[in-house]
Amino acid sequence: MSDDKASKLSSTRREVTSTEQPQREDLLKAREYLDLAEVMFVALNSDGIVVFANRKCCEVVGYDHDEVIGKDWFKTFLPKRFRKETYDVFRSLMKGKIEPVEYFENPVLTKDGEEQIIAWHNTVTKNSKGRIDGILSSGEDITESKKAERALQESEQRYKELIHMLPQGVAIADLNEVVSLVNKEMCNILG
Repeated sequence: MSDDKASKLSSTRREVTSTEQPQREDLLKAREYLDLAEVMFVALNSDGIVVFANRKCCEVVGYDHDEVIGKDWFKTFLPKRFRKETYDVFRSLMKGKIEPVEYFENPVLTKDGEEQIIAWHNTVTKNSKGRIDGILSSGEDITESKKAERALQESEQRYKELIHMLPQGVAIADLNEVVSLVNKEMCNILG
């Protein structure tokens, strides 16, 4: 290679390196910010492969960062019963056939086989040509609140069943005298 060509090649390498350095620094800073968040952040490419996951995402799924990056999200982190339907929606989204759903809930599968219920917010990502090339999602683990909600509903159901079994007439009303529950015996009493 001539000295002139070697000099141009070296100059081109320096230019690429000088433009890549600020981008790398920006990426590292963004990663630091997202690792502080107490919500999950995960980015998938158009094939459903994890290209970014923050600390909280790794914590929820129970994997180290290196075990998450490069994995097929659908095969690794979704319970089997949801994989096909969710992947089909993802494919339609990547093809631009449907708009992203702003909010939805679905379980993720942890490393130890447990399921955590996640409330997701999503947006598609686009390349420099404006074509959809992936999805960025933030998720909040709502497993415990869903369990509490279910326990409350079960408790309310038992309460209603007990009221209906009482031999006395019972009617429950709020402060505006709107009746929310009446048992059979009260109906008999009132005719």
